[in-house]
Amino acid sequence: MACPFFFPLEPMDHRRWPGRPEAPLGDGFVGECRANSTGTIVPEDPVQKELCNFGYPGGCPHFPQRHPYQAVRFAMIHDKNGKMVARYILEDNHQPYMHGELVFDVATRQIENPHSDPIIHRQSICYFESFLRKKRPARQSQGS
Repeated sequence: MACPFFFPLEPMDHRRWPGRPEAPLGDGFVGECRANSTGTIVPEDPVQKELCNFGYPGGCPHFPQRHPYQAVRFAMIHDKNGKMVARYILEDNHQPYMHGELVFDVATRQIENPHSDPIIHRQSICYFESFLRKKRPARQSQGS
């Protein structure tokens, strides 16, 4: 589950985060906090590692006091025929607040039905791309 205000920019170099646990977006990401309506913030590495990438940002000074959901979760439903389908769940106090499915076209690297929130859309792109990066080595080793 990622923070709903975390706008991931790129995968975090593994040297910057050795021993990284499996992250909700597939990889650990470097990004921006967009909780402040007046501009973006680039949190320091420890904040990005502990709060931004993992949602439920208790103790984060940037998270608004009232927001309908505190985390975004993705789960792959299927990956076949050049299409990947993932479910997203927006969570409030560990309970579903809103959910839906997103369809990713592998050939075009586009989501066919993008989420209207640009942050969730970006997180979903990162999730699908992370899934593809992890899938490639498995396919290459099968062909050897």
